[in-house]
Amino acid sequence: MKMPEMIITQLVKIIRKPVISVLILSFLVSLPDVPARKREVKEISQALAIPAGSFYKSGFFTVDPVEKSLILNTFTPPVAGKTLRLSDDRDIVWKEITVDEKGWFRDEALRGGYVYIRLNSERKKIILLEGLSHQMVYVNGVPRAGNRYKYKESFVSLESRFGFSMMPVQLKKGRNDLLFRCNRGQLLSLIHISEPT
Repeated sequence: MKMPEMIITQLVKIIRKPVISVLILSFLVSLPDVPARKREVKEISQALAIPAGSFYKSGFFTVDPVEKSLILNTFTPPVAGKTLRLSDDRDIVWKEITVDEKGWFRDEALRGGYVYIRLNSERKKIILLEGLSHQMVYVNGVPRAGNRYKYKESFVSLESRFGFSMMPVQLKKGRNDLLFRCNRGQLLSLIHISEPT
């Protein structure tokens, strides 16, 4: 008999004893009630995108204007039509994007570009942020790891699932800025909220 099977067999023998069963049952009954929680998943359907990826081709030493503004703490939430000047005097423009019928943002601007999502919160709270197919995300200016390998939602039975990523994120009361750095031309963003009922 293998070790795990022996352990399970011994546990079953112990639990079958009446005294142990009564102790386990009384422990379970004495546990405090856990308040019920409402769980909600919000899909983000509108955002702004900017095709910032092309600045890497402009020279040996290049400056990412979006990342530069984050480092210098001068980033301001974009609006559609706002332009950024690249080091080679080209302009790039923030534009509105929406999700397709499957809930994904798909646009050429997302091949090395950024997606900006504004979240409003009525109070300070923690949510779970799930992003698929992005390099990283800045949450109110704080960099978080991305999920660059997850580029689809469904898998065949033998396929590896390397792209799972769900991060707890602290939202502040009022406006919250999510800035995704994308690389695959697509992005799916889900907000998991768990509230007391």
